[in-house]
Amino acid sequence: LREALLQQVASLSSIVHENLRPYLPAIFDVVEEFWFSRHLSALCSLVERVAAAVPDDFRKYVPLLVRQILASVEGVNVSEGSSSNNASSEIERLELILKHVQGIKHVLGEYIHLIIPALIQLTESLIAPVTDGVRISPKSGSGICHVAVETVETVTILLQTIELNSNPLDNNIKSNTALPARVV
Repeated sequence: LREALLQQVASLSSIVHENLRPYLPAIFDVVEEFWFSRHLSALCSLVERVAAAVPDDFRKYVPLLVRQILASVEGVNVSEGSSSNNASSEIERLELILKHVQGIKHVLGEYIHLIIPALIQLTESLIAPVTDGVRISPKSGSGICHVAVETVETVTILLQTIELNSNPLDNNIKSNTALPARVV
């Protein structure tokens, strides 16, 4: 029932746009409460549609999302020693989160410096996990390899977003003095 309700709110949010503003606090309370549940797919869809519907008001909730994304990425355990059912579930969650990050990349600008290192660390742990002090390479073609590649793809997309959003005129520092300008 929750899944269906979340999907309906997601559909509704793309219709009502500006009229969604008064309900944002309640929506993000639900997002925070159910982020680590089995409803992640519906929540990601809802958040992406809210981001598109009211981008300016949405920015206030980006720190909450970044916190949830980082907690999800940093809490991943898909090592060979974990049960295949648990590892499969973790891989599915990671794929959802990576697609979600790609979907809301346009509002993550100020927080990309926090997300990219976590994704790089995730990639390293997926490619060569350490078990009992020994690095083990995952099997080629495994779900872990697929997620590692998708993680690198997400990092690339985020870096391209940074390049597209940076204005070359902002990089030029002008100074009225004869001394060279300092880049801070």
